[in-house]
Amino acid sequence: MFRRWVPRLSTCTRPSPACQVRPVRYTSTTAEASRRSLKSAQARRPSSWRKYIFITVSGVPVICLAWLYLEPQQHGDSFHNYELIAKDYVSPTASIFRLKAQSSSQEAEKYDEVWKQGIWNVQFKQPQLQIVRAYTPLPFTAGSREQPPEGTTFRFLIRNDPQGEVSGYLHRLPLGSTIEVRGPNLEHPIGRSVNEVVFFAGGTGIAPALQVAHAMFDHLDEIQRQEKKLHILWANRKREDCLGGTPVNDHPSTPAQSWSWTNLFSRSTATAPAQQSSASTVTQAQKDQNLIVRDLNALQARYPDSVSVTYFVDEENTRIDSTAVSNALSAFVQTSNPNQAALKSGGNKEIIISGPPGFIAYLVGPKVWQNGKEEQGPLRGLLGPALTKHQDLANVKVWKV
Repeated sequence: MFRRWVPRLSTCTRPSPACQVRPVRYTSTTAEASRRSLKSAQARRPSSWRKYIFITVSGVPVICLAWLYLEPQQHGDSFHNYELIAKDYVSPTASIFRLKAQSSSQEAEKYDEVWKQGIWNVQFKQPQLQIVRAYTPLPFTAGSREQPPEGTTFRFLIRNDPQGEVSGYLHRLPLGSTIEVRGPNLEHPIGRSVNEVVFFAGGTGIAPALQVAHAMFDHLDEIQRQEKKLHILWANRKREDCLGGTPVNDHPSTPAQSWSWTNLFSRSTATAPAQQSSASTVTQAQKDQNLIVRDLNALQARYPDSVSVTYFVDEENTRIDSTAVSNALSAFVQTSNPNQAALKSGGNKEIIISGPPGFIAYLVGPKVWQNGKEEQGPLRGLLGPALTKHQDLANVKVWKV
């Protein structure tokens, strides 16, 4: 093999007597290894044009997704502009917001059908933080004080939470402001086969209950409505949140065989001050009914044999406890269809719970996150053990909103 000597400087960094040119034996094998090493280093160092292609290709999907999410185009998943036309006082902690579509001609059609289906919501966008939150529209209940105006107009019961990114933003907006709304999103349909619903509502969770009432009664004829019953249990922290609603302790007693909610709940374990509400106090409260109580009273007046509402107030020590839940389910069985096959199937009866996460967890167990989305979770809380005591209600559908 041919060999040659190639001089190479040593690695000394400064002149020194020790630094000298030393011969290094260079072979064809060494040359081949050097070429391979150089080629490998070049392969690991991408050229600038490759970097630009990678950045462009990876950035395009992100830009497209952001555009579809934020840009209000003419498709079902886009945001549309609504004008804030009124804020109606309900309590120190909540108001009813009224919004009107700025292009109602295209908005009205897609909401006509969803009003008849059950529980649904729309999303509001907070433009500064670029986040969205879901809110449930209030129906213009038949017989209520307010009737739907012309155009696509919505009402929303929104609590004023100073820590809420969207609710706090909404309460700070002046009248005439533009709010971006996207929807509708159907949460839970109420099928025509559902004849009876027990609805546990906490705070602003009363809005889905009113939607259920609207879907069950306002689109049916008189004969169909006679087969439907809706029982609402509404819990609030303070009396001012449901001002004008009859306290649970002031319900008159009725015969045990009646289905009415007036005999559905035993006397609550309220303290002495809570039981001292006089007739004059109740009368004054009825004069000062807030807007939600007015709608509920109008609903009961229109469908007296089908709709009932019972109010619970934490500060009065009237709460939805195990006794109230047990009595509700007992009445559920007593008012069931005589057809036992239909009862056991549970297809015509539902229990719905709506309210803050703590309220839902207390009554029926919390929702859970599975597979990247929120699921219903197991049946626990007060309703779990109570349902096991009523074997006839084992198949009744329970839904957490």
